[in-house]
This record gives sequence, structure tokens and C-alpha cells, in this order.
Amino acid sequence: EVAAVRAAGHGELDVELTLHLGLAITGEVRTERGEPIAGAHVAAFARQNAAATDPWLLRRAADAQVRTDAEGAYRLRVASAGTYRVVALTEDRLPAGAEVVLPESGSAHAPPLRLQPGAVIAGQVVFRDQPVPNAWIKVTATELGKHVAMKVGPRSVAWTSKGPVPADAWEETDAGGSFHATGRSPGPHVLGMSHAAASTMPHVSHAVASELAQDVHVPAEDVVVQVAGAVVEVVVTANEVPLEGAEVEVDDGGRGVFMPTDEEGAIRVLLPTATACTIKVRKEGYVEEAQAFTTGGTGTTRRLDVKLWPAAPAPQLWVTFTGPDVTVLEQASFVLRDLASPGREPTERYVRDEEKTGALRVPEVEPGHYRLE
Repeated sequence: EVAAVRAAGHGELDVELTLHLGLAITGEVRTERGEPIAGAHVAAFARQNAAATDPWLLRRAADAQVRTDAEGAYRLRVASAGTYRVVALTEDRLPAGAEVVLPESGSAHAPPLRLQPGAVIAGQVVFRDQPVPNAWIKVTATELGKHVAMKVGPRSVAWTSKGPVPADAWEETDAGGSFHATGRSPGPHVLGMSHAAASTMPHVSHAVASELAQDVHVPAEDVVVQVAGAVVEVVVTANEVPLEGAEVEVDDGGRGVFMPTDEEGAIRVLLPTATACTIKVRKEGYVEEAQAFTTGGTGTTRRLDVKLWPAAPAPQLWVTFTGPDVTVLEQASFVLRDLASPGREPTERYVRDEEKTGALRVPEVEPGHYRLE
């Protein structure tokens, strides 16, 4: 509150100011048994005042976001009055939410948000009985359908007719190819996979998250993602010697893969089965090579041998200038006209003997017929 004060003469003047806490949404986050949850993520999303089929779709970022205190309480400070969706969640519990109407002045208290234990989807990505590290697993509830994700803390939430539910989640496999997705809704899920050395292959496996207690986890061996793809091994050599550091571009018609060859001159890439692909291999000092091929069936390996040839140096033209007395002319210049195609305008090269040696080199001259002027 701001007060305008004018003092005349000497003495003291008492001024009373009232401090307002501003607009806020308060509430508590608890377990299904009513116990407070400390450190839960809570976010508020404002309804938009624009004409739309669903005005909630116009906003994805939270208007305010906090974490609960030791008593499970929270206070969300927002900039304006209106209708808000308040969502709370933790890493291992399902989200809960409520719609709150905030008046023009004062605050609103949301009903207690009770978080139920979430399900766990854990598993391992393998290819030909070998674990696949650093693969990204996309976990999506089958019944979720198309949705707009709202970011709450480290996770994404979708608001459905049943309220907030976990949205898509991405989990990275560890060195043993294992992944662990917590806080999932009970029911069927679709798992998709993406890897730096593989094309995107969605819907490679299905998994079902069952209702679990907090201290129970699905064993990793219960969910195994069998990667459906074919391996292509490219071996690059030059003069029968493996060529390290050559850049290999693999195009399967979708997402291109770029990889350098290792010390054995090889790369190995996972691609969709029975797919027409092309590869291009390039390295400085060598002629680029391209090949077309078709991948095999699931679990197969196809080897492509690519030979690179050193790039031949471009022909050079040497010109020596002499005068009538056979002395070297050091400052002559000339025009080099290309006469290869009679119906085409000849190209001209202007070169000067700047070093005054009498011998002039014209680099990178294509083989053909020329006229010196």
C-alpha cells in the first residue's frame, strides 16, 4: 500500500501502512492415509480468457510453482485472479489436482491433494542378447491419446476427464541396458525407443503397470524390450588399410545417422528391417563414395565394404614467358580461355607473375583445350 504524506513544520508524524500478501492459493498435500508429504512439487495453471474449444490448451508453463514444507503445506503466489488448476506430485506417486477459483482480493484454499502410490515399469533393452546402454525409452499410457503436457517439477502431467495423470516420460538406460519409470498410472503402456546409433522405432513393446505398494518394484527381467531392427556394419578401407575417422552418413528415409569410423575403420548402426537405405562415406583427401542397400530381417547383420581412393591432385599449367631476345619476362599477364565447348562461353583466368620468376603456375586446371592470350 502506498501513502502520500506531506509534513509541515517540525515534529513527528505517524503514518500507518497496511501490507497485503497479494493473491495466493494455499493448501496441503497428503498421502492416501492423510499423512503430510514434504517436498512435493505443486504448480498452478491459469485458465485463459481466449475463445477456444479448450482454453486450458493455450498454456503449458506453470503460472506458479513451489514445493511443500515439512507439514505438507504450500502457498502459490499468482499475479491475477481467475480459475486455476492446481497439480501436485512426487517422483513415485500419482499426481492429484483440483480447480480453484481465486477472487480479486485475498486468497483461496484448495482442498487437500491426496497422492496415491504410483506403479513402476522397469525393464531392460537388449539386442541379440546384449544390453543396449544410453537408449531412451518413451513410456506412454495407451489410453492417454493426444494431450498437452503440463510441466510440474521434473515430470509432465496431462489433465483428463479423470483429473491429472502422468504424461509421456523418457527414461535413459544405464550401462546394463536397464531403465526404471516410476509414478505411472495402472494400466497398459506403450514403450518406444530412440538411440543415437539407431533410427527411431516406436511401439517396439508393450508393458502393463499393475497397482503396487510403495516398497514393491517390478523385477527388471519382467519387462524386456526386444529391439526390432537389423544391424549394418560398414567397414571403410583405403589401400587395404582400415581408415579411421571417416564420416559415414546413413539415411533410412527418416532420420539420418552420422558416425565416424573407429580404429578398425568400422561403424555399426541399428536400422529398421527390410528398408532401402543409402550411405555416403567421406574423408578429406579422398574421393567421396556412396552406396545403396536394403537392410535384412530382425537380428540380422549385413556388412558393407567401402573403399576410398585418394583424391588425385588437379592438373596444373605452367607457363614461362620469354621475349624476342629469349630473355625472361617477369611481369607478363595472360588470359586462359577454355575452348572445350564451342557452344558455351569460354571461361577466363587472369593470372599474373607476381613473384617475377618468369614461370607461372595456374592451379586446378581441368583437362581440356585452352587458348592463351
